[in-house]
Amino acid sequence: MSAVNRAPYWGWTAPVALAALIGGLILTGVFAAVWLPASRLAVDLSGLLGLRFATMVLMALFGFGITAVQTTAFAYLAASPGPDALRNDIAVSVVQQARASYGVNISAASVHVTLNPGYSYGSALSTVHFAALMIAAGLATVIAAIGAGLLARRVGGRLPAIAAVALFAVSGLGFAVLPYHLIGATALTALAGFGVGLLYPAAIELITETIPAGLQGIGAAVFGVALTVGSTAAVAAFTAIRDRHPVAADVQLRGGRTRQVVPQLFADQGYTLGFWVALAPTAIGLLLAVALLLTPGSVRTPPPVPVPPPFAPQGGFPIPR
Repeated sequence: MSAVNRAPYWGWTAPVALAALIGGLILTGVFAAVWLPASRLAVDLSGLLGLRFATMVLMALFGFGITAVQTTAFAYLAASPGPDALRNDIAVSVVQQARASYGVNISAASVHVTLNPGYSYGSALSTVHFAALMIAAGLATVIAAIGAGLLARRVGGRLPAIAAVALFAVSGLGFAVLPYHLIGATALTALAGFGVGLLYPAAIELITETIPAGLQGIGAAVFGVALTVGSTAAVAAFTAIRDRHPVAADVQLRGGRTRQVVPQLFADQGYTLGFWVALAPTAIGLLLAVALLLTPGSVRTPPPVPVPPPFAPQGGFPIPR
C-alpha cells in the first residue's frame, strides 16, 4: 500500500515504483503460501469470522479514507503559492528568459498571465490556517470521543458508527460541492473530526460485544489495518486524479501568446474531482455502517467452566495429632 501511495509521485512506470509493487506482491504471495496450508494456526481465529465483525472491517476500509484525503490535500495547499504570487513568478521567469535568450529587456508588468484552468482552491490557506484546521479537527475529535464513549455504553456501538461515517460523508460532500472558503473548510474539517471521535469508541464497543475476549486484541489490530489500508488507497486515488489536472498559464506578451504547464501545482478541478472520487467509497462505507443494524446479535464470551477442587478422600484428610 505504501508503494501505491507513492507511485503517483514516482510515476507508475518508474523502476522504483515497479520494484516496490512487485516486491509487495511477492511478499504477500510468500505469506499466503506459508500460512494457508497450515493445518492449525497458533491461535483459533474462528471468532473473527462473524458477519458483524466482517461488516465492521469493511466499513472501516471504505468509510475512513476521506479524512486522510482532506489532510493530504490541505497539507499540500499550505505549501502551494497563491495565484497572485504564482502569476508574478511566471512573469519574472518570462522576463529573465527573454533577456537570456534574445537580449530583450522587458518589464514584468508587460507580461499578462492568466491561470487556466482556474487556480484558486485553497489560495488563502497559509501555514497558520492549516494549523488552525488541524487544531479544530483535533478538538472536535476529543469532544466527540468523550460523548461517544458514554453513548456507546448505553446504546451499543452501531449507532455511533453510523453517525461517524455519515459525518465523514457530509464533510466530503461539502468539500466536493462548495467553493473553497477558510471558514467553511474549518467547519467541514471539524465535522470530520467529530466523526473520528465517534468512530473509535464505537469500534471499541463493537469489538467488545462481537468478538470473544481472547481475540479482541487481534480484532482491534485488524480494524486498525483496515483504516490504514483504506486511507492509503483513498489518498492514492485522490492524488492520481488531482495530478491529471495541472495548472496551465496562458502568457501574453506583445501580441504573442504561449501556454506553459506549471509542474507540481494543480487546478481547482483536480481537487474537486479528487474529493468526488474519495467520496464514493465513503458512501459505500455508510451503507455498510447501516448494514450493521441488520447483522446478527452480539457474540458474548461464554462463562468460564468451573474447575473442581483438588481430590480429597471421603471424610477428609486425617489430622495429625
